[in-house]
Amino acid sequence: MTPVKTYRVKLAPPAKLWAYAWRSTSLGLSLAMVIATVFNQPLLVLTMALLGTAMGWVALDSIERQAPVKTSKAKFDHWQAQRQQLETQLKAAQALAQQYQAQLKTLAEAAPVPDAATAEHSLKSHFLSTLSHEIRTPMNGLVGMTQMVLQTDLTPQQREQISLAHDSALHLMNVINTVLDYSKLQAGHLNLDPRPCHPMDLLHQTLRGFYPQAHAKGLSLGYEDIPADTPPVLLDPLRLRQVMSNLISNAIKFTHKGYVHTSLRLTPTAQASTWLLHFTVQDSGVGFQASKADSLFQPFTQGLHHNPAMSGTGLGLAITRELVQLMGGHIQIESAPNQGAKFSLTLPCAQATPATSVQFHTPEPLSRAETPLHILVAEDHPINRQLLCMMLSHMGHTYAQAHDGQETLELFTQQRFDLVLLDVMMPVMDGMGALRRMRESRGASHPHTPVIMVTAYALNHDRQRFMDAGANGYVSKPISPPALQEEINRLVQLKSLAAA
Repeated sequence: MTPVKTYRVKLAPPAKLWAYAWRSTSLGLSLAMVIATVFNQPLLVLTMALLGTAMGWVALDSIERQAPVKTSKAKFDHWQAQRQQLETQLKAAQALAQQYQAQLKTLAEAAPVPDAATAEHSLKSHFLSTLSHEIRTPMNGLVGMTQMVLQTDLTPQQREQISLAHDSALHLMNVINTVLDYSKLQAGHLNLDPRPCHPMDLLHQTLRGFYPQAHAKGLSLGYEDIPADTPPVLLDPLRLRQVMSNLISNAIKFTHKGYVHTSLRLTPTAQASTWLLHFTVQDSGVGFQASKADSLFQPFTQGLHHNPAMSGTGLGLAITRELVQLMGGHIQIESAPNQGAKFSLTLPCAQATPATSVQFHTPEPLSRAETPLHILVAEDHPINRQLLCMMLSHMGHTYAQAHDGQETLELFTQQRFDLVLLDVMMPVMDGMGALRRMRESRGASHPHTPVIMVTAYALNHDRQRFMDAGANGYVSKPISPPALQEEINRLVQLKSLAAA
């Protein structure tokens, strides 16, 4: 019996070159696909590329190392089966590639396309907020120091001069606050804080600050009262007073003789415990054409009278309309040239429980603390640090000073403090980092010692960020001594209640 000859398939040199080229191409394709798509769906594309490369590599390797075949016909059948297997694998790889390509297309279509206007708006809001922060920091020293000097013994001439400087600083701060409020509104960071209040109390408080200005111009500033039995309602008293102040200030500015009259009333609606607040400011000023009314609410618009004496930021009425809309109301204007103007706003509000009604109040003047505290003052700005120390001395407290976050942490662990005044922006270690480290410390001071953040950042989300990080209180620059004392007393009371 003739023995059967066996054959081992070996690739010819051209076939080997082709195999090497196939492998190199597969690797190059994989690398190109990874680089080209690394910022989209890298895991999906990388998986596809590696799978395709592996298939080709295994197929070529199996071609190079073929099992022996016994006859020429068997050799042909073997190669035919290998070709069909490669075709099947190729179709599977193509289907997988199409599937991943469809997924990438779907994800690309769903991804949000950056809007140039949105990006510009966000950049502008961030710039205004940062600019306001940088201005408020030195203004804190100017306003605070002049206020502290006015509490000392001065000659009449000195008191008049310091008072003028203090009033000028406050006027500049009003301008800065106006810009900051507009920045908050445009960025969507201004939130309302509804509280039970009597709107008439807010109007009385607001008018009280405008009587000297109206008297200086010879104007009659009056109001129409509402019935005493009107119930308290839920409103943001700070923002309602801001709207009232803007409208009254605008009326006095453009009225040279005659009157500025305000009226406020509450009317019930068909829904139970729901009211409509109507507030009107009417003047006998210069007036304007009714067709020009909408332009008055545009930002950075100085109205229709280019008189330097009537200048301003051009944001007052723009902010007023934004606030009214934020509170769910609307505002209307009636006017004619040389016949005065009438601004009317309507706000929906819910009735509050009389027992919980609170009034907007002015903080009491500084007083000596019954129980002096030892307070850590962390502030890198030398004037602001000195100002804080002077305020604490007037309150009867003792203090230690830190110039940066690292020194703050060291003093906190070395000495026992009852409270910490912590600036946010400090060198070496910022206030947020120092706050986190203090909460984890095991030194002379208790890790849960009350911390009041002292900062020029005045957005609502900033305040919440500080509280979420572990702060207990917050005061905004420029720091008002009564406001600082009120915040300190609040934390002391809370600590006493917790200890009891």
